[in-house]
Amino acid sequence: MADTSSSKAITAKERFAKYPDTHERETLKPWHTVALVRHWLFGESAASIAKDMGRGASTIADLTRCPAALRLKVYLDDKAGDPVQLAKDMAKGNSLGVTMDWYMALEWAKEARDYRSVAQMTKDLAALGGVQAIPPKQEIETSKTIRIVFEGDSLDTKTVEAEWEEVNDEDDDL
Repeated sequence: MADTSSSKAITAKERFAKYPDTHERETLKPWHTVALVRHWLFGESAASIAKDMGRGASTIADLTRCPAALRLKVYLDDKAGDPVQLAKDMAKGNSLGVTMDWYMALEWAKEARDYRSVAQMTKDLAALGGVQAIPPKQEIETSKTIRIVFEGDSLDTKTVEAEWEEVNDEDDDL
């Protein structure tokens, strides 16, 4: 049994008290951005979004009034005419949060001893970080045929003569 009399032990209530209230947030988490975009751009209700995301409707409603959300609203209003650029900007802005989620999922896969997922995720993360390049796909060499068609009023085939020379590239590995 753990000693709970230590003065260094922090209760969950004390830890939670350190975080700002939802309506006072100065920064947004990735799920906040998704919820706000769904609410403002797609007109979904706070209750519907909360149900889908496993949050409280009052949390979503409070979130719409926080300073960070109001800055996002101004940005969305400005960019609403170009949805493709808006999607790119949102993906770029949320990339850190998504990457952190990816690393967390990797840790869960390790704890679950899911070696197939761990192998794939570490390969993807290494490629994402530039540590390991994704190997290019191997192309199969095939013979090439060139057909030259001469149009005319005769069906006779004419022989065409051409000269050619095989060139070997010294830098080529094949």
